[in-house]
Amino acid sequence: GVESTLAVNHVGPFLLTQLLLDRLVESSARIVFVSSDAHYQATAFDDVDTAPLWKRDKPDPNAGFAAYNRSKLLVAACARELAERTRGTGVTVNTITPGPLIPTAIYDEVTGPFAVFVGVMKPVLRTVDEAMPNYLYVCTSPELDDVSGFYFKDRRSQEAARSVLDPQR
Repeated sequence: GVESTLAVNHVGPFLLTQLLLDRLVESSARIVFVSSDAHYQATAFDDVDTAPLWKRDKPDPNAGFAAYNRSKLLVAACARELAERTRGTGVTVNTITPGPLIPTAIYDEVTGPFAVFVGVMKPVLRTVDEAMPNYLYVCTSPELDDVSGFYFKDRRSQEAARSVLDPQR
């Protein structure tokens, strides 16, 4: 019953984390969620259900982007909230972004103007190998043993969207 982009990007990983949380606390785990800089483009939390954008006589052509952006906003916001709730337990919770448009199979079925854009930009897009150091740094660096509640890009913390930092927005 949950829109599929939201289910895959946010609900599934967050539910799994909640189901394992006692064990994660017991082991002083590092929890790392994957968001995206696309979360900056999302609207506030008043409506995370993008299904109505798809279920019209004429679906909104931006529905896919809206769904993706909102799901990644929820990832960043809920990770920050979980970091607050687990403060002092030994668990750290951070969020990473792999960076701009990594040309994985996700773009194989894209059509229209965005497909042209990806095709033209592919030679300068970040590769999986270029994105991986950020994942490894946040997941394994001893420098981050006690760091929690941050959004990381290129092995540096940066400010998440305002609505992540202030959910009342």
